Amino acid sequence: MDSLLNQKIWVFSPSGALTDPVAYAAGKMALSGLGYSLEECPHAQSRMQRFAGTDAERVAAIHKAGQQPGLSMASRGGYGISRILADLDFAVLINDMQKHGSILCGHSDITGLQLALLAACQKFGLWQQGNVALKLLHGPMLCFDFGAADGTNPITFNHWQSAWHQGLVDVAWLPKMKSDTFAHWPEAITGTVWGGNLTMLCSLLGTPFFPNIQHGILILEDINEPVYRIERMLLQLMHAGVLQGQQAILLGQFCEPAPTAHDGDFDLQHVADGIAMRIHKPVLTGFPFGHCMPKCSFYQGSLGELSITKGDAGMYRLQQQI
Repeated sequence: MDSLLNQKIWVFSPSGALTDPVAYAAGKMALSGLGYSLEECPHAQSRMQRFAGTDAERVAAIHKAGQQPGLSMASRGGYGISRILADLDFAVLINDMQKHGSILCGHSDITGLQLALLAACQKFGLWQQGNVALKLLHGPMLCFDFGAADGTNPITFNHWQSAWHQGLVDVAWLPKMKSDTFAHWPEAITGTVWGGNLTMLCSLLGTPFFPNIQHGILILEDINEPVYRIERMLLQLMHAGVLQGQQAILLGQFCEPAPTAHDGDFDLQHVADGIAMRIHKPVLTGFPFGHCMPKCSFYQGSLGELSITKGDAGMYRLQQQI
């Protein structure tokens, strides 16, 4: 634990206002108890309507996060990033993150910020396939993951710590489909790992903030969306040509509501199988990421390898080393 004492975490709130001060305090206490040194953005607990401060305050918080030598962790997601993307100075933000070695960590609404940074890196010539100039860690946030009432999930913590301190992502999970379904798929796929919240990806389509990533490994998750809405958003990405340009799609946790009588047996696996048939690419379910516990961590815009072990003992595995 002593080796972590000089590891600083800068806590900032770029999206929704804090709705659970108990979880916020518990998250700070948990990370401090794990040996990390925490500093808090001056406006981290501000509120303006449903947002964590005014738009200007949240823009300033993001720019301040980019100046921190260490890991900058969002307190929570919610909604708000979309309002301020056009107000960010991406050239300055990227330069500061490179200069100070800042790592930006979060998920959910933070997807929008991370993907906009990838798009800006492409615009400025600072990104090639699998070699982005920034460290964008798609992983846990303070309130939900470290401020949970039953404590920090050890699997979530271990994945996050390995990704941050060792630059190592190693996630294995069991398939939820019959082995013969993917008999024709390659056993190993290498590509740029990217993605995040499905709703956020769809909201960025057609904007300057959507990165053009080809031959990638796209990870998607969401929360409280009925299965038919999940399929509708996936079809939107397909019709826009995004899904066909990837080598594989990994569907994480969606926490979808219970099916209704109208749904029949229409579930997420049916959606995944249907998309896979349309794009002729692997669409794998069960990836351990989303608004759930436990969750893994991965680096946006960095190369990764997806392995598909076939047969009765089949398993999926995603690895990155940055």
